[in-house]
Amino acid sequence: MSELNLLTNTDWQILNVIHDKREADRGYIMRETGVSLAIISTSINHLLGNKGDLKTAFITKKEMPKRETKAGPAPVLYSVVPNVGYFLGISVGQSYTKLALIDFDFQVVELKSNDGEEFSLETGTNMSTVLNNVRKLLSSLREQKPEMVEKLLGIGFACEGTIDCENKVARYSSTMPFIKELSIKDILGPSEMNFIEEHNLSLAMDNVPNCIATAELKVGNLSKYSSKSDTIDQDDYDDSAANHYRSRNEKHIVCLNIGTDISVSLILDGKVYRGMSNYSGCIEHFFVDVNYDELKTIPGFRVKDTDPYHNVGFLIANSIGKIDKQNAEQKLTKEELEKVFEYSGTIIGKSLSYIINLLNPELIVLTGHNADAFYDRFYPQIRESIGERTWRYGLEKLRFEKTLLSSNSAAIGAAINAYLELVSSFNKKNTFM
Repeated sequence: MSELNLLTNTDWQILNVIHDKREADRGYIMRETGVSLAIISTSINHLLGNKGDLKTAFITKKEMPKRETKAGPAPVLYSVVPNVGYFLGISVGQSYTKLALIDFDFQVVELKSNDGEEFSLETGTNMSTVLNNVRKLLSSLREQKPEMVEKLLGIGFACEGTIDCENKVARYSSTMPFIKELSIKDILGPSEMNFIEEHNLSLAMDNVPNCIATAELKVGNLSKYSSKSDTIDQDDYDDSAANHYRSRNEKHIVCLNIGTDISVSLILDGKVYRGMSNYSGCIEHFFVDVNYDELKTIPGFRVKDTDPYHNVGFLIANSIGKIDKQNAEQKLTKEELEKVFEYSGTIIGKSLSYIINLLNPELIVLTGHNADAFYDRFYPQIRESIGERTWRYGLEKLRFEKTLLSSNSAAIGAAINAYLELVSSFNKKNTFM
C-alpha cells in the first residue's frame, strides 16, 4: 500500500466523485468537490501517474468524439482503474457466512472456489463455529486466490445485531445471542491479525442491514443507460457508442431487508443512518400493533405459543421461505396461500407507514435474498396498506422497487465499508500533518 500514502485529500475527493458517477469529466468533478479547476487538473495528473509519482495509476481517461453542435475540445471522461486493489467483505448472517470481493471501482468480482462453489458456509449456532467458519473461508481464499489476496487493501465485516462501528465490536444480537462483545480481533485470531498488520489493511464493521444499505447506496442505485435514451440531459454527451451511468436522485431511502428475518435500514440525506457516536443498531423488530392471536390462526404461519412477539419478521420470512419450496412442506390451498400473502403484506405495510409518516422517504427498496418473492407477491398488499395509513402527498412522491443487487449484498456492503474506512484513515492522517 506504499503508493496509497502518496494520495492527498483532494485525490480521495476526486476518487469518491468518480466512484459515485462511474465516469466524470473535470467540470463535473469541480462542481461536486468545490475545488478549483487548476487544483483538480494537478490532482488528476497525479492520479493518472503522468509524473511518475505513483507506481500504479488510480484513474484512466477516455476521450469522447468531438460534439458537432458545440465548440471547444472533445470531452474527457475519467474512471477508476479496477485492479489497483481489492476489498473483501465477510457477512456473518443467521443462516450463512459469506465472502464477497470488490475491486477498486466497486465492481463485484466473481468469487468461486476451485470447485466452482461460492465461498460460503452455514453460520452455525455457537461462537466457535462462527469463528472456525470465518477462518476456514479466509484460508481457502488465500490458497485458491493468492493473487487477489496479495492486492487486498481492506476487510469489512457485516454482523447481526448492535455494532460499535468506531471500535469495531459486535456488542449484542437478539437473533444470534451467542454474539456478545465480539471484536474483529476475536473473529480473525492472531494469525490473520498479523497478516493484516503486516499489509496495513483497513478494517470495518457494521450490522447486516446497514451493510445492505451501504451496497444499495454505493452500487445498487446506479443504472446503465445508452446515450440514445430520451432521459439524457441536454448537456450529456451525444456519442452513440458510449455508455454512461446515472444514479438515483433520492437521498432519503428505506431499505426493507427480507432474508431469514425482516428488518429496516435507513439512508437519510444520502448517508446510511447509524445514530449516536457511530453506533449501529438496525430496526430488526419494527412491527407494530400485530394481532398475535390472529396470526396463529392463519394456516401457513408456524407459530408456537413460546415464540416471542417480536419475532414476527422471522415468522413471516420463514413461512414464505417454506412456501417457496413448491409448498411441499405446508400443503396450503390457494385460499390459504392468498390469506398468508394478504396478511403479511398488510402488517408489513402498516408497520412501514409509521416510518413513512415520520421520515417522509422518497424511495423504499426491497433487499435481501427473499426480495424477489416478496416484491412479486406482497407489493399490492403493502402499497394498499401503506395508502390507508399514509398522508396522501407523501404517498404520491414515494417510489417502491426491488433491489438490483445479488443476495450477497451484505458482504458487498461490508467490502465497501472497508474502502470508506481506508479513505477516512488517510483523511485523518493528512489532517494532522
